[in-house]
Amino acid sequence: MLSRLKMFLLFLIVFWAFSLSALGYKPYNINTNSISSKKLNVYHLKFPPLNYSIPKYSKIPLIGKNSTLYYAKDENTKLLKIKIYFPIGSIYDREGYYGEIYLTLYSLLNGGTKKFTPNQVDSILDFYGINISFNVYNEYSVIYMDVVDDYKDIATDLLKDLLNFPRFDSTIIEIKKRTIYAALRREEEEPNSFISYKYKEFILNNKIYSHRIVGDTNSLKNINQEVIKKNYERIRKIGNFKIVIVGNISKFNAIKTSYKILSNFYKKNTWHHTDRVLRLEKISDVYDSVDVVILVSNKGYNQTFIRFGFRGIKYNSKDYYLNNISTYIIGGGGFSSIILDELRVKRGLTYAAGFYHKPYIYIKGYYLGYCQTQNKRSIEALETIINVFNRLKKYGVSKDKIDLSKETFINQIPFLYASKMDYISLVVKYEIQNRDPRLLEKLPEIYGSFSYEKVNNYIKNISSNRLKFFIITSKDNVDNIKNFFENKGYKIIIVQ
Repeated sequence: MLSRLKMFLLFLIVFWAFSLSALGYKPYNINTNSISSKKLNVYHLKFPPLNYSIPKYSKIPLIGKNSTLYYAKDENTKLLKIKIYFPIGSIYDREGYYGEIYLTLYSLLNGGTKKFTPNQVDSILDFYGINISFNVYNEYSVIYMDVVDDYKDIATDLLKDLLNFPRFDSTIIEIKKRTIYAALRREEEEPNSFISYKYKEFILNNKIYSHRIVGDTNSLKNINQEVIKKNYERIRKIGNFKIVIVGNISKFNAIKTSYKILSNFYKKNTWHHTDRVLRLEKISDVYDSVDVVILVSNKGYNQTFIRFGFRGIKYNSKDYYLNNISTYIIGGGGFSSIILDELRVKRGLTYAAGFYHKPYIYIKGYYLGYCQTQNKRSIEALETIINVFNRLKKYGVSKDKIDLSKETFINQIPFLYASKMDYISLVVKYEIQNRDPRLLEKLPEIYGSFSYEKVNNYIKNISSNRLKFFIITSKDNVDNIKNFFENKGYKIIIVQ
């Protein structure tokens, strides 16, 4: 019986194939005669520009709430989208309580309300398809809410209760702490995650910016329900909240919704939270005087994990957009980037490599380059990285590379305006980052105005910075790396 079934299926497949052939169907109709024998030059590819318009929005002060509403009507959607930006992030965690901002917002949204238990809140979210989530960054935080129009009143009532009447269920807090603790312990076994965090500590060398957003294993022990309740009261005193509402909703109802959500959340005795940033404490005086940190692994890895870079710029730097183009050319443009081309394409030293820049609002950011290679080829990889920056410092890059990078950024601009929420969120971020949002309307002109000489000189300039390295390698490879850097005059510390 089974063999008959197989024969029948085979007959159907053959019949289907002949039928398609008879109809002239060719699934892969490639005309090989049209392919040029000349090598394709990506720098000469041209695409027509995309048409786009800049979304309109209203900026409305919420009197008595020390907050601002950013509103746009969108008749083409059945979703109500809300974002609330808080000008407080992980840098406002107190020493010994790292992770308290993250855990406060987590338990605020997941720990229930006076009216509903955490399980009841979850049931409401699931039943009505309401999405409420959050993100904590170094210098600000965001709460998100999406819901279909039919249930927007239920969703906004729930968000109001979560913000104004939180339960901060102690069981939810303890479960989350255990989850974070387990994740941190796993991270210690994953060098690629661990090294990026340690490099950030090394390159920034301050306690406020360098700790993990979710905290560390020691600080988690100090955070409990009472700590979170006090931190919640601290957050309420900040003010300057920014609410973005986009959907098929009138301006009047958007304002009404904003007041409902904030309700009693804001307390007028404002806490001047930016004072915290002024008290930057170093992690180690040693970090200022060394160029290379080698962390010795006892795990027996046959791989060496490398991070490299130097200090960068702030968000509101006049060179912000020039820096975007330059870092894209050096290491942010995938296979078109110099770092990946030199390390992977030409030499096969690594699978992934890159170089990017992380800016900040209150302090200068940092450049981060990364790669992972076999121990036996680690010296070749390090030599290649240093040589790349030496060549960039001396010669810069070709005009073709700069033109391609400029074109890439200009062609990406329409996607910034793909939705009203995306664009208005960018406007709010620019304000938080002390940048002029009107620059968003001038991006094509800004990127287009950069001459070859200006970009090339900037690349030469940043490449002149002395590279710093943070490296994880095995015991049997430490001396090789140590000798390599000592011969080049680098100052080294080895951490066992």
